[in-house]
Amino acid sequence: MHDEVIFRLMRIMQLLEGYPEGLSAEQLSKITGYSEIIILEDLNWVAMQSEYAQHYSLFPDPNLEEAYEGDCEVHDPKIKWFLMSRKNSTPGISLTAAESAGLLWALEENPPSEELRWLRECLRSRVLPHAGQNSVREFSSTIKVKSGVKLAGAQYLSQLRLAVIQERLVQMLYYAKNYSEDREVRLMPLGLVFYNGTGSWYLIGREFSGKDNHVNRELVFHLERIKSLVVLGECFTYPIDFSLKDFLRCRWGMDMSPPVQVKVKFYDRASVHEKVRSELKRRGLTPPQKQLDGSLLWEGEIRGKNNFTKWILSFGSAAEIIEPGEMRRRVISIARTIYERL
Repeated sequence: MHDEVIFRLMRIMQLLEGYPEGLSAEQLSKITGYSEIIILEDLNWVAMQSEYAQHYSLFPDPNLEEAYEGDCEVHDPKIKWFLMSRKNSTPGISLTAAESAGLLWALEENPPSEELRWLRECLRSRVLPHAGQNSVREFSSTIKVKSGVKLAGAQYLSQLRLAVIQERLVQMLYYAKNYSEDREVRLMPLGLVFYNGTGSWYLIGREFSGKDNHVNRELVFHLERIKSLVVLGECFTYPIDFSLKDFLRCRWGMDMSPPVQVKVKFYDRASVHEKVRSELKRRGLTPPQKQLDGSLLWEGEIRGKNNFTKWILSFGSAAEIIEPGEMRRRVISIARTIYERL
């Protein structure tokens, strides 16, 4: 069935549910803009010939002259139709928790049209824990890569996304450069991040070794380095002290390097101030302070100093690192090298 037809049927059912006094095809046509003929066809189809008849108590006004005995179509657009509904409506199909999560995943992967987004929101509220609903809404569903690029580690993406949604532990064999050998880890998967700087997916998680026994420190795992993965049947409680948005707030890269306190000055050239304010606001970081010379000064903690350095260099001479001294010297050295090659 075409999306447009599904939306039209849902729209009609929603309107009838909201009007216990009933609505005629004529009235529905004026509200929706669809023709009376199409609406009458839909109403007759739902009431008599479709699988929806067993789920929706839809019927025309029995007190009017035109008889309706359950097997005759109604052709008068002025006859009112009624939909019996409960306070808490039940779906036409009964889905298990796993099936609901699968349907939600499908809607997240293939965002529906604007008219059907309420269905996705409804599933989110019923499937996801309250703490995870906002994180899912904030998840960027559009990923743009060059044509033909294969996303690294994508073979584990579906399993991990479902594990995050269902709050299920995972066990994986993982390789990292600082490991002497492959390491088996048991994790609470807290979120997935696509980093466009490397074109790669990363898993954010906490190690778990038993009930209420986990390390309160988030670790970052590159999906391409996962050797094997098993989603376990055991569930966990999503930690209330963790927010994926806060975790990414001051992170310019996905490495696990320690945080660095920086002080940067931005000069007002080529709309630099506007770009800086926009980036810091998007991240939820403190705004920069206006200086007497018209420049902006920003102080804060960052993670991923290499990528932060690249961000600063993208502003050219309109950005100056004041602290730390090591980062300042490095940026000056890179800038000089670039200048000498011009």
